[in-house]
Amino acid sequence: MEDIKIKCILCGKIFLFTASEQKWYKKRGLNPPKRCPDCIEQERIKGLRDW
Repeated sequence: MEDIKIKCILCGKIFLFTASEQKWYKKRGLNPPKRCPDCIEQERIKGLRDW
């Protein structure tokens, strides 16, 4: 598995989805992220997500 670049659906920023992150997501049956870490953090701060 290699690192891949993903474009954030909110801000358009390209972020790296590392091989180790991919393994972690796959192991838990999760889809790859659609939002960059910065946008995820902003959603948490605003209370839009319950993480």
